[in-house]
Amino acid sequence: MLKALSCVDIVRPYHELEYVSGCRGLDADIFVIGADWGAKPHNIVVETYLRANGKKSFKFPTTQGLPQPG
Repeated sequence: MLKALSCVDIVRPYHELEYVSGCRGLDADIFVIGADWGAKPHNIVVETYLRANGKKSFKFPTTQGLPQPG
């Protein structure tokens, strides 16, 4: 769904819980996260990195009526 947006340059899936190297390697301006993103240490690390470098994270809202993970 994100790839279809004209304002999106790249969509990179993550298979590990370490996100900073990917954000740094791509020089990402915006890091899109799901609504279920929590306050786990690996999440806090990437949010801290983004803020410290003038980048942003966007929490993509959950669609009402669809089953949620967990």
